[in-house]
Amino acid sequence: MLGIFYLRLVWPKPRDVYRVLEPLYADYRKIIMRETSGQFVTLHIDEIVDKFLRDERFCEVTLPRMQKRYVLEQNKVLPGPRVSPLEIDGPIAQDNDENS
Repeated sequence: MLGIFYLRLVWPKPRDVYRVLEPLYADYRKIIMRETSGQFVTLHIDEIVDKFLRDERFCEVTLPRMQKRYVLEQNKVLPGPRVSPLEIDGPIAQDNDENS
């Protein structure tokens, strides 16, 4: 977690941030975080990575502005749209249901 947070704060190129953090969408380990209210919340690594890539604040720290992924795709900095593992598994699961 600390490495992910440091990477998001310090790395200047959004292209590199996306290339390193997007594979962590497949990481479902649990993290217990304490909110400002004092309550503990269970989050998964993929949820936290999503917050780092989409939100401007995390843990009351303002993150540096970063270009959105679709802008980087249009400028040919990142390859085409990211394909979610759910989109890959979706048609296979539907075919199995139809054959039953």
